[in-house]
Amino acid sequence: HPSILKKYQENFKYILVDEFQDTNYSQLMLLKELAASHRNIMVVCDDDQAIYRFRGAAFSNIINFMNFYPLAQKISININYRSQKAILDTAYRLIQHNNPDRLEIQAKIDKHLKPAQEGQITPVKFCYFEHYNQEADFVSLTIKERVEKQGYKYRDFAILVRSNNDADPFLRALNILGIPWRFSGNRGLFQQEEVRLCITFLKLIANPFDSLSLYYFIEKLYKINEIELLSLTNYASSKNRSLFSLLKNLEEVKDEISLSQSSIDKIGECLKDLENYIKIASTESTGRLLYLWLTEKGILSSFLREETLEAEQKIRNIAKFFESIREYEQLTKEPRLHYFVDYLNMIIEGGVSPEIEEAGLDVDAVNILTVHKAKGLEFRVVFIVGLVEGKFPWPKRSPSLELPKQLYKDILPSGDYHIQEERRLFYVALTRAREEVILTSSQDYGGKRLRKISRFVYEALDIPKIISPLKRQPQELIKARGRKESSPQFILEKIPPDKVISLSYYHIDDYLTCPLKYKFVHILRVPIIQHHSVIYGNALHQAIQRYNEAKKKGEKTTLEEMIEVFLSSWRSEGFISREHEELRLKEGKDTLRKFYERQEKEGKIPSEVEKEFRFSLDNLIIRGRWDRIDLEDGKPVIIDFKSSSVTTQEEADKKAKESLQMSLYAFSYYQCFGVLPQRVELHFLESGLIGRAQKKKEDFPKLIEKIKKVEKGIRERDFTPQPTYLACQWCPYNQICPYTLINLFK
Repeated sequence: HPSILKKYQENFKYILVDEFQDTNYSQLMLLKELAASHRNIMVVCDDDQAIYRFRGAAFSNIINFMNFYPLAQKISININYRSQKAILDTAYRLIQHNNPDRLEIQAKIDKHLKPAQEGQITPVKFCYFEHYNQEADFVSLTIKERVEKQGYKYRDFAILVRSNNDADPFLRALNILGIPWRFSGNRGLFQQEEVRLCITFLKLIANPFDSLSLYYFIEKLYKINEIELLSLTNYASSKNRSLFSLLKNLEEVKDEISLSQSSIDKIGECLKDLENYIKIASTESTGRLLYLWLTEKGILSSFLREETLEAEQKIRNIAKFFESIREYEQLTKEPRLHYFVDYLNMIIEGGVSPEIEEAGLDVDAVNILTVHKAKGLEFRVVFIVGLVEGKFPWPKRSPSLELPKQLYKDILPSGDYHIQEERRLFYVALTRAREEVILTSSQDYGGKRLRKISRFVYEALDIPKIISPLKRQPQELIKARGRKESSPQFILEKIPPDKVISLSYYHIDDYLTCPLKYKFVHILRVPIIQHHSVIYGNALHQAIQRYNEAKKKGEKTTLEEMIEVFLSSWRSEGFISREHEELRLKEGKDTLRKFYERQEKEGKIPSEVEKEFRFSLDNLIIRGRWDRIDLEDGKPVIIDFKSSSVTTQEEADKKAKESLQMSLYAFSYYQCFGVLPQRVELHFLESGLIGRAQKKKEDFPKLIEKIKKVEKGIRERDFTPQPTYLACQWCPYNQICPYTLINLFK
C-alpha cells in the first residue's frame, strides 16, 4: 500500500545490507521499493561466497543491483584480516575457474585477496589415502599430536565435511583417541532424535492409526523386543491392518505371534498412555499436551540428570521446538493439536526445518561442521575431508519443492551453475582457516568403485594428475582400529575476566535464588508451562503500558481499549480449570477499571514509559527498562507495577524498601544520569496500595556485592543447586529438577 510504503521510506532513510549475495529476488525488489525515494542504499557482498541458492538466494541480485543503480560507486575490499597468503592464493587459483561469470570479470575489479599482515606461510597440503578409515585416523592423530606436543588446543581445529554422513568415520576416529568434538551439521531441528520423538508423539495423539509413527514411538520409548515388534508390524501389514488396531486386539493373534510377557506389559503401558493423552488433547493446547507428556514420562528430567553437553543440547532443541509451537499458536489463535500437526506435516514435506539451537559454549573440542554451517566462522587449522568426485562436488539433485520456471527470477550464468556453486562452497571452506589448510581424500569409501580425487583439488593446487595413495601396513590398521571407542570428556572453560557479560535484573535474581535455576532459564532455556499468575501479570502489564504510552503522548485511551489489549495478551495456559481462568479474567478487568479510575482522577503525566537503560560496571553490561518514570517537582520517581497481592501499607512499603529490583533500578538511574531518583514506588494493582522507599548511595555497595557474586559464579560456570523449600515451591522447574525439595514435603 502506498501509505505504508511511504511510512517505511521515511523511517529507513539510509539502508545498509550485509551478505547481499545471500538475498533472494523478493528481498531485492523490497529493497528497491524502500530506497526509491532517496536512493541511499549500500550493499556489501562477495559473489564468490554465494552458496545458498538452495534456500532461494539469487546469484544475479548483484548484477541486477548494478543495473538498478548504474551510478553506484563500486569499492573493492581486497585486504583479508584472517588468512595467510598461501591460503588466499590457493583459494584465488580455485575460484578463477568460475570465470567469466564472476564479478571480478564483469565489473572489472580486483578480487585477489591479500593478507593484512605478512607472516609465516604454510602451503596448503593434500594427503591421499587408500581407505577412508586411514584418512580419518590421519586427521585424528595429527590433531592429537599437535595438542600434546605443539601447544594447540582442540578448539583450534575444524574438520569440514560436505554432508552430514561424511563426518561419521572422523567422529569414530576422534572417539578412539578420546578427543572431544562438537558436530554441527545440516540436519535441521525436526531431524534431531529428541525432536523427532516429540513430533511422533503429537502425530500419534492426532492419529493413533499412523503405523509408521507408532512403530518408531514404541521402539524408541518403550524398548519392546525388536524381533517381536517386527513380527507384529509384518503381521499387521499382511492383514492390511494398522499396528494400533493389532496392538489393541493382541488376544486375536496370540496363537500366531509369540510375545514375551515383558513385551505384552510394555504394549499395554503404551496403549494406556496413548489413550490418556488423546483424552487430554481434547481440552489442552498442543504446547501444554507436549509439556505434560515430557514431564510425566520423565523425559525432560532424564536429560537434566545426565548433566552432559549432549543432554543440554537436546534440551535446547526441545525448547526450540516449543518456540515453533508457541509461534504457531500465537499466529493462528488455534492451539488444538490436529491443526498444528497438519501445519507441521506441510512444512516438513516442503523440506523446511528450523536450524538447531547451538550451545554456544566455550568448549575445548574439535569442531566438525558441514561447510555451509562453517560460513562466517574461522579456525587456526582446517581439514577439508572426503575430497572425491561424487562427494565434493556433490551430485546435482532436484529440490524437494521445485519452483515453477515462470516464477524463477534468477539469471543463470553461462557455465555449469551447479559446479560453480560447489566451487564457491569449496572456496568458503578454504577461507575458514587462519594459518593452515589440509586437504584429504581416499580411494575407497565403500562400494564397488574406487573414487576419483575431486577436480577442486587439482584446480586449487599445482599437483600432478596421477597420485599414488599413502599406503599403510596391515598391522598399523589393525592396531588403530582395535582400540575401543571412548566417550570424550568435555571441559567447559571459564569465561575470561575481560569478556563482557550482559545481565538484567532477572539474571541476577534467578542466580541469587538458585544458580541451577539460572542455568535452566537463561542457558538451557528448559521449556516450561507458565504459571497462571505470570499470564495474568503480563496481560495486565501490557494493558497498563498502552495506557501510559498514550498518556505520555497526550492521547486519550478508554477503559474498553485497555481491556481489549488485556484480552489480546491473554493466554489460556497454566490455569487450574476453565472456571479458574474465567475468575482471573474477571479480576483482571476489575483491576484495570480501578487503575483507570485512579489514574484519570490523579491526572499525572508520565515522563518516561518502558524506558530502556544500559550501563557498564567493569566488564559487565547491566540492562533493563523502567516501567514508568514520573517527575515530581522536577525530580524523578521510578515506578514499577505489580500484580501480586498486598493488603497493608506496611507490607507495601516493606516490599519497596527490600526490593532488589528497585535498588537496581535506582542504581541504574544514578549510573545513567548521575543523580538519585527522589524515590522508588511499587504500585500494587489489585489493592491500589503504593509502596514507597528512598534509595541512598550507601545502599549501592551491598547491591554491587550481589552483582559481583553473580558475575563470579557465571564466569566460573558454577551452577551448583541451592534448593530451599521456599525457592523450590515457586520454581517453575520443581516437577523436573533432580534437586527439588518439594517432593520431600509431600
